[in-house]
Amino acid sequence: MGIVPFYIFDGQEHPMKSVARAKRDKTKSDASKALDRLFVKGRDPNQNISDDDLTEVKKHMKALSKPTEELIRLIVDWLLSQEPKVSAVCAPFEAEWQLVFLEKRGVIDGIMTEDGDAIALGGRNVLVDTNLTSGTCIHYFREEALSVTIEISRGKNKSKPARHAASTWNHDEALPVLFDLPLYRDSLPVLAGLLGCDYVNNIPSVGSMTILKSEGLFHQYIDAPDKRSLIETWKKCPDGHFDRLFAAINLFKGLCPVYDPRTKQLVPLNGEMIEPREWE
Repeated sequence: MGIVPFYIFDGQEHPMKSVARAKRDKTKSDASKALDRLFVKGRDPNQNISDDDLTEVKKHMKALSKPTEELIRLIVDWLLSQEPKVSAVCAPFEAEWQLVFLEKRGVIDGIMTEDGDAIALGGRNVLVDTNLTSGTCIHYFREEALSVTIEISRGKNKSKPARHAASTWNHDEALPVLFDLPLYRDSLPVLAGLLGCDYVNNIPSVGSMTILKSEGLFHQYIDAPDKRSLIETWKKCPDGHFDRLFAAINLFKGLCPVYDPRTKQLVPLNGEMIEPREWE
């Protein structure tokens, strides 16, 4: 098909990803407890193991599994040994940051990922929800989304394009409000931070409807001259939330460290990067 793959693997965990780590730790703890209960049931001769039990065991075992550094190294070595040549590198931190950097520099033509962060980071040609069994995926093409923005700002065809574009980024939220904003590229990082992501939680009791509705938190944040006061005075906002939110938004705006294969140096995706040690 003329496609040359370029594999990118996650590197070390960025210090700001403690939010995602806490969620994963809880998921693993819950999975471990559930497996213990199922194993007790399996050892009981008076209990029957159903197909649903086996399905649940597989689900929880998957939640507990994680590829080791040694396994990743073996996979990379195997990929590099293939003919024709296949490129494979390990990113210094997040693979999505590295993928967007390589696309912006023209090294790759598109991104296939299960992480919507690539779109919020400025990815231009992104495939998500790829199903190799059915051969289907969702294709996000930035220029097409921007052309939809222009149509909607003129009051044309407001429903169909908004639904199409909403399905290409966040799997759980509807994003039609974005298409009323002229600063489309700058708005996605803000929305990613407010909705909650790997780097910052959303404000407690502030759901997507409160954020996305007309005159909701998202619109207020975009327009607010004093964004810190807006966030810190919001009901139930935790102490220090604005600083972490602001840093997360900056990460999505490209102030994150990536590896430049030409200079062999750690460089910002776009602009002055936030040093990892600032969040240690």
